[in-house]
Amino acid sequence: MRQQQATVMIVEDFDDTRSMIRHFLEGAGYQVLEAVNGREAVEIARRELPHLVLMDLNMPVLDGFSAILRFREDKRLRVLPVIAITAYDTPEFRAAASAVRCDGYLAKPIDFDKLTGLLDSLLTRNRRAKDSADRGTRADSLLTLLLSPLPPAA
Repeated sequence: MRQQQATVMIVEDFDDTRSMIRHFLEGAGYQVLEAVNGREAVEIARRELPHLVLMDLNMPVLDGFSAILRFREDKRLRVLPVIAITAYDTPEFRAAASAVRCDGYLAKPIDFDKLTGLLDSLLTRNRRAKDSADRGTRADSLLTLLLSPLPPAA
C-alpha cells in the first residue's frame, strides 16, 4: 500500500505526543485520524476504517487494551493492525499487548525509524492479505457461475 493512500489513526491522550506523531506521519504522506481515548478510537475506527492504529495503552475513559479488545470483537475491525505505544516498557505490558493481539509494540519516546519499519511491514502484510481475500472472493464467484445449472433451452 502506498503511504499516501494509507490512513493511520493515532490514539493518544497527550496533545503534544499526538501532535508530534501526526506531524511525522503527515510528513511521510499518511492520512491521519486522531482520538484522545479508547472509546473515541472505537467510534472513529468503526466509521472511518483506518488501515492501521497507533494505540496508547494507558488512557482515561477507555484504555488501549479495552479498545483493542473491542476492535477484535468487531467483524470489520478484527484484523485491523494495531501498534501499541506506551511509556511502560515492561515485560508485563508487552505480554498484555500480545494477549490482545497487538501487531507491534513501541516504547516512548518513539523511535521513528522503528515506527517506519513497522508501518511499512504491517501495511504491506495487510495489503497482501486483502489482495488474497479479494482473489478468493472472485474465484468463488467464478466457480459458482461455472457450476450453476444452465437455463432450459427456449
